[in-house]
Amino acid sequence: MPKVSVIIPAYNCAKFVDGTIISVLKQDFSDYEMVIIDDGSTDNTYEAISRFSDRRIKYIHQINQGVGAARNTGIQKSNGEYLCFLDCDDIFLANSISKRVAFLDKYKEVMLVFSDHSREYDKGYPISNYLRKYDFVNFCKDEIVK
Repeated sequence: MPKVSVIIPAYNCAKFVDGTIISVLKQDFSDYEMVIIDDGSTDNTYEAISRFSDRRIKYIHQINQGVGAARNTGIQKSNGEYLCFLDCDDIFLANSISKRVAFLDKYKEVMLVFSDHSREYDKGYPISNYLRKYDFVNFCKDEIVK
């Protein structure tokens, strides 16, 4: 059983999903499965995903039911101790999973962790960070950043 199941709902994301998959494969934490739920894509999403042959990737196709249903399918088909959600047009920083796992392993009473995200222009520089404007996040920020 993997420690983490990374659940990726995918719908018509052929031009982005390879970056998402690569960002998971480049993690400094390797005890995971990647569960990609193709929610009835009509573009080349399957072809983009099928270029990867890593044994940790599990591809599931279903008729289009929306992102919530795709996430639920991912949960049902996952085997990990922890669930991690990543959209098909998002990327992880190299240590995203290991930081979350370390935090959850240390604080057993915690049921959920999340992180900030930044939006970027095509040239790769950030244009905004969402959570920095909320003070409630600061109580555990120092612990996660260590």
